Amino acid sequence: MPEIKISLGDLDQWLFLHRLGRVMRENAATVEAMVHGLRRIKPDWTEEDLQAAGQFFFSAMAVRVKDPRIWVMIQRLALQRDQLAFSRERFKEQLRSKLALGLDAVARAFLNHPAAMDLYRQARALIQEALPPSAPEDAA
Repeated sequence: MPEIKISLGDLDQWLFLHRLGRVMRENAATVEAMVHGLRRIKPDWTEEDLQAAGQFFFSAMAVRVKDPRIWVMIQRLALQRDQLAFSRERFKEQLRSKLALGLDAVARAFLNHPAAMDLYRQARALIQEALPPSAPEDAA
């Protein structure tokens, strides 16, 4: 049988992740019940409010199991979630801006062609319906 070598650091990391996974599985039902209960008693809470409550729960869990790495991981995940949300919004804004510029150029080209302008307005209305509410207003 071949000899398997592993560093203590790698073993420590694996054991940490294994324990964390077990704790998360054990607490999954608790978290679901907590979120369900919060939604019932605080129907006006936003997803951000629920995220903050969940982060508080897992931070408390990290303190309970006396492992600061869990807290660090929770903070990193929260930061990554926020960075992803920011990147998503920035992408949407860039898309809206480019789409608006393109549509404005099409409108200028169709300005003297009533039939084409009618089709353009119909297409623009469909696009406006598909975009989120903060999309730019019809420029034509």
